[in-house]
Amino acid sequence: MKTICLFLLSVLGFHALSYCQAAYQKAYDLGGTAEFRDAALTVNKSVITTGKLQTSYAHIYVFLLKLDSSGNSQWVKKYGDTGSGFSGANFVYSVTGGGYLFGGQTNNLGSGIGNLEFFVTKTDDTGAIEWSKVYGGMAYGSCNAVTPTADGGYVFAGGIAGGLGGSDI
Repeated sequence: MKTICLFLLSVLGFHALSYCQAAYQKAYDLGGTAEFRDAALTVNKSVITTGKLQTSYAHIYVFLLKLDSSGNSQWVKKYGDTGSGFSGANFVYSVTGGGYLFGGQTNNLGSGIGNLEFFVTKTDDTGAIEWSKVYGGMAYGSCNAVTPTADGGYVFAGGIAGGLGGSDI
């Protein structure tokens, strides 16, 4: 029973593992091989998770999985596909005013030359995309974290390699 609790706590960065009592342990069928990379608590005490979902050799997506406070799946959304979409999310953030931010690396959305690029996407509470931004380089880019700013904006962290040499932030 403590496996899921330890997973969520380690992802969310809490250090109260000895006080943890797992509320549930469940398996989720997302229609392929899922790699969970991050989770966040929402204002209504549900959980939003993200990562990479591979449904076949040539089909890779980002997913958002929304769970209620009992661990029951409320919805799952897939975004992108190899050749036209996302190839992996590294973080998810529950936005105070509603919706979610997630980001990671994608292929063929920005430059069109097949490289992995830095992306960030904002959805509403149901997972519908409100906006998405892609920043590319000549080799590799990835968005790894987000934090809100005092003025209501966001700061994203990651890297883009292959520009003028080395890696840029």
